[in-house]
Amino acid sequence: MEDGPGLIDKWRRAPEIWNRLRRAVDDRRGSEYFILTGSPVSPEEETGLEAAVVIEMLDGRWAAFKVLFGLGEIEMAAEHLLRLKARVDTVATGEPIAPAVITATGFGYVRDDGVAVFPIGALTA
Repeated sequence: MEDGPGLIDKWRRAPEIWNRLRRAVDDRRGSEYFILTGSPVSPEEETGLEAAVVIEMLDGRWAAFKVLFGLGEIEMAAEHLLRLKARVDTVATGEPIAPAVITATGFGYVRDDGVAVFPIGALTA
């Protein structure tokens, strides 16, 4: 895409688009990329294993992020990321390069369990 990534929110409500997006990216040899966002379709599907953002690089490396508005839920968000990581077939996908919690404020650091925590302001250039 010429103007940057395509952002598709609530993509889980139309899962049939997943294969179309993969084909679009594969057909263009990686020159297009998309950001898929959204929460579970219903509260019953909430498992805590969802990441707000999963980024996959062209070489297959990937990262999972949880985004928080405050500092009070860092422990829970990190736990969810670690549970998600434990359920992923890392033999097929490799280890995530950056399980991380993005907060609205605070300082950046890496926890003893390997989960990075950093404020969204750290993403600015």
